[in-house]
Amino acid sequence: MHNNQKYHFQAHRGGLDEVYENTLTAMQYAWTFPSAIPETDVRQIADGTLVCCHDETLKRTGRGDTKLLVKPLATMSLAELQSIDIGGGERVPLLSDLLALMQKDTDHLLYLEIKEAPLDEVVSMLKKYRVLSRIRFVHKDQTFCQRVQALLPQAPTMTWCSGSPDSIVKHFYALAESGFSGITEVQIHFPATMERGELSSPLPPGFLQHAVKSTQEKGRVLQVCPIELTPELLGYLYKERVRSFVSNAPRAFTEMMKEALGS
Repeated sequence: MHNNQKYHFQAHRGGLDEVYENTLTAMQYAWTFPSAIPETDVRQIADGTLVCCHDETLKRTGRGDTKLLVKPLATMSLAELQSIDIGGGERVPLLSDLLALMQKDTDHLLYLEIKEAPLDEVVSMLKKYRVLSRIRFVHKDQTFCQRVQALLPQAPTMTWCSGSPDSIVKHFYALAESGFSGITEVQIHFPATMERGELSSPLPPGFLQHAVKSTQEKGRVLQVCPIELTPELLGYLYKERVRSFVSNAPRAFTEMMKEALGS
């Protein structure tokens, strides 16, 4: 667990519901919550610089020159990238700047999803800043996680199961069938609500309990992403032995979890 807490949660893109996503401010914001571990995405621009951005372009998050907003980051110069405001005057951060913050505070942990960047170059930079042991690698493909663990056998790795209820279940069972090869943490999206103290979910009855049991038996961690965040649902998940979560809203999540646990 992080900082001796009873649970931890991934602050998705730093907490995109409460701050401008994937900014240095967002990461620093997430780190103010003792149980939070921010998550960011890595891409490489034209000159090889590694930057933190989720999308292929800045059309969704940027402001300014329309032509630049639709230009792929992979073809963008550093000067072009830094000319774009992504909210509140923030710019897309360099990975090196984020790692420098981690280097200054050894309590900082980070989920890192490599979108479009060479794994070896990312790892080299993590080693340069001496933060490799505090990184949790994230990727949508199990094969990429396996590549990470082949290169770094002790590295924490995570993939996720999302989409329709059927897709979530099928993907999870496929990972379980592989023995969760190359993966230390599995995230499942969890569409559910609590009605009169009872769980209502389109997922099969008992699926959550099976997921908790099968991951624990293999020494893996189950991370749950509640689609609708409420104290009642968090309390239910905690009682079912879930100790890892993901949220877009660090402050709201923390307050709801305190209410759920009566603390």
